[in-house]
Amino acid sequence: MENGNGQKIKKGVLEAISSGSIKMRPRWYFVLHAVLAIAAISLLGMTLLYLVSLIFFLLRLSGVWFAPLFGFRGWYTFLISLPWLLILLTILFLFLLEIAGRRFPVVYRRPLLYSVVGIVAIAVAGGFALERVHMHDQLFSQARENTLPIGGELYRNFGMRHLRGVHQGAIIDTMNGGFTIQEANGKSYSVQVSQLTRRVPQRGMRMMIISTSTFQLNRGDGVVIYGPEDDGIIQAIGIQKILVLPFGPRFPHDPNGF
Repeated sequence: MENGNGQKIKKGVLEAISSGSIKMRPRWYFVLHAVLAIAAISLLGMTLLYLVSLIFFLLRLSGVWFAPLFGFRGWYTFLISLPWLLILLTILFLFLLEIAGRRFPVVYRRPLLYSVVGIVAIAVAGGFALERVHMHDQLFSQARENTLPIGGELYRNFGMRHLRGVHQGAIIDTMNGGFTIQEANGKSYSVQVSQLTRRVPQRGMRMMIISTSTFQLNRGDGVVIYGPEDDGIIQAIGIQKILVLPFGPRFPHDPNGF
């Protein structure tokens, strides 16, 4: 019975080929399709990794990365300051990559949720690792100097935007009760510090209310300041000291720092 059905199917296929309703494709046709599919997946994957790493870089550059350390208001500032346009573009490329990958058994044989979660996990881990090699720091530095031939506007528009309530910069001067910082966009702000200003000396340490003498701030130090700004003066609610800034200026260490 099964042999008879097989013969009927074979006969039907041969008749369809003879009539021209089904066209036979040469082997190279399928090889070419596979190569193009792999190339498209590779391009989409690299673009996705670039976008994710760029988002991580912008969060670090702006200082928003540290905003949640400053409590509920910090979380609110973090959410409204995210580069949502880039995030939406990243989601688009994620789904395009999922659609392109459906041509291959390793993807289409698995539930959609599993493959999406897998792609997201790889993109986040890969994007974070790519950001740590500081590729974007170099590109941003070139963009600031108008020497980046492609993508300069992207880095300037996203990297130099002003965020409400969060300021990251280098200390360019110190004074009694405060200091002056310069941001990546070149703007300078006076920072006023009180006894209740919360400080985090290093990443990962618990936030607490401490005195201003807990750690020293010097010219050239990188800091993230959280607090309201009015007419160029920031009332510091919290201060996060950071080891490396993705931009200048750089100054010699001042032993008589604030």
